[in-house]
Amino acid sequence: MIRDVNAGNGDVDILATNITVVTIEAADSDDRDEDEVGNVKLKARGAGVIADDGDNNTRIKAGKLSLEAGGAVGGNSMQVQGLRSLDTTVDEFTVKAVGVVNIAEADDVQVKMVETTGDVTLQSATGSLAIGSIKTGESGTT
Repeated sequence: MIRDVNAGNGDVDILATNITVVTIEAADSDDRDEDEVGNVKLKARGAGVIADDGDNNTRIKAGKLSLEAGGAVGGNSMQVQGLRSLDTTVDEFTVKAVGVVNIAEADDVQVKMVETTGDVTLQSATGSLAIGSIKTGESGTT
């Protein structure tokens, strides 16, 4: 479980087998310097997953978010429907996964690319989703 990581405005890069996210911040609390925001990269090895902790008040805060998993991203079937999403406050993200992708963004976000073999659920609570590309299924089906 990744709990309360705060890199100020630096970058966070985590490689693990299974990752459960509580809070990761790559953005300092000084709102006057909005341009000074770090990036987060999470990679789950093998068939590992990137899961949410089930609390919609905890999230990943960063400029760019890169997620790569051999399993699902934010699709924890053991949690009730409204708590499954990986909660984010980021400017843009990319995802490569094998399985369900379920992400809930707090505001505007640019979805650069999502590539997976499972279902995709993307939400924005108070903003818009600018979608680049989404590929689901096997053998390049879209």
